[in-house]
Amino acid sequence: QGRIFPGDLRVAPQPLYTVIGNEIMVGGSGSMFDLIYTERAGKLYRGNAMYSSQIAYTFADGRIYRGDSQFPLDVLCSVQGNMIFEGAYANPAEGRFVIEGPASISDLFAILLALGLLD
Repeated sequence: QGRIFPGDLRVAPQPLYTVIGNEIMVGGSGSMFDLIYTERAGKLYRGNAMYSSQIAYTFADGRIYRGDSQFPLDVLCSVQGNMIFEGAYANPAEGRFVIEGPASISDLFAILLALGLLD
């Protein structure tokens, strides 16, 4: 249902993020008052902004870049298939996390936020 939970599910956890369409909200309510990011064409904007100065992250060619960039030094992590890697290189032996099931770009951004790979 578009909710991203913490990894430890032993004690009734609260959702960290909720993804509805291309919008990411903090917590589990899905309220527009909790909107923190909006994804458009592989770019994650702060709030519901549309200006390039408000782009927090860019997803292109299987990599997440800081800001509105595709410069190699701005790579934060890489995604190949269902595996997440820290940094620019996707060596199968160094995969940090595995995503189970299909994930949209908005879902992927929310998962990376929950993992602490994005801030």
